[in-house]
Amino acid sequence: MVRSRGAVLGALLLLPMGAWAEEAAQPAEQTAAATEQQPEPAEQAAAPTEQVAEPVNATAPTATATVEAGDKDGKPKFPVSASVTLDNSVGIGTFVANQYARNPQWSIGVAFRPSLTLWEKVNLSLSVAAAKNMLLNYTYGDSYMRQLTIGDVGFGVAYPELYREPVTGIGFGANCSFAIPVSMQSRSATLITAVRPALSVNWSWQDLSLNYGIAFRKNFHMYTNVVHSRNDLPLSLQYRPGGAEDLGNGIIAEGGMRNGSHSLSNSFEASYTFFKTVTAAVGLFVNNSWMYTQPLSDQYSSEYAHAAGQSDSTAGSISLSYRPWEHLGFTLGVSSQQPAFTADNKSLRFPFFDFISTSNNLSSFFLSVTGSV
Repeated sequence: MVRSRGAVLGALLLLPMGAWAEEAAQPAEQTAAATEQQPEPAEQAAAPTEQVAEPVNATAPTATATVEAGDKDGKPKFPVSASVTLDNSVGIGTFVANQYARNPQWSIGVAFRPSLTLWEKVNLSLSVAAAKNMLLNYTYGDSYMRQLTIGDVGFGVAYPELYREPVTGIGFGANCSFAIPVSMQSRSATLITAVRPALSVNWSWQDLSLNYGIAFRKNFHMYTNVVHSRNDLPLSLQYRPGGAEDLGNGIIAEGGMRNGSHSLSNSFEASYTFFKTVTAAVGLFVNNSWMYTQPLSDQYSSEYAHAAGQSDSTAGSISLSYRPWEHLGFTLGVSSQQPAFTADNKSLRFPFFDFISTSNNLSSFFLSVTGSV
């Protein structure tokens, strides 16, 4: 069974089958198809991001500027803290007037994030999330009604304030996060781990705060493609016994679903606090992802084909947060996650709301409650 270089590197550090491509079972440093099929917008929204839950997302941060619970008496804060967020999300496809195009979507999620502060400057954190789709439709990808899905566990090390320039007040921070692949999606993708170093720049003036972040993510997989057990294949997946897609030991590769190798993301956020308890925030996330490369070696390869698939996506969020008590807050807003360009690649999509394909539920309204200690 051929494995990728990522399997070796991942060990040291502690995503569709088109034609019957002969390269489907090649190692990660090689390639899987001469041409890559780009997923439809709905598919990109259902599987964001680098195809794996971010340890600290990633995937598309929501601008929910919450107020940190500080010690008003000036005493050192207790080094251990934790937060729990309960989120309700309703897709805009629920409100489509045409009953034949209407696509109701409602999901409930919970996220838990404990953290430890060392030397009053370095933060260590864990993050884990679970979600349940309360309705069944084709964009979910669930096997049955109200299936509970667990996200990857994230571990992060952060230095929120490396340096602050005394004249302008501009601050710089850094962090690095790692993914522990426990989700069904990551296990199908044969993810070993993901490493995501990031830098941040922040500036505030009175009640206004501005933040910018840039992050690079490298995934480490055993195989270049998503794989399935022969005994648990999707109905849409066909394979040839002994073919290139048959990896042996009961493992079948899914061609066209090439895994993401690495990505570069930029995030921007602005927030303003009113009356000390109400915060309005807007956030924008731009992600550029690259798949594993593979050689275009046969005579049928198009002159326009690329060895490495590449995709661009954006996410936007507008929210209003209310924190009446120190340890409890509420956030209401709208978020959107979509391909950067329209299906014909001729124009950019509006990143904060999907006005083009509302039935795909690329945008949603959300209400979340966060408790912290």
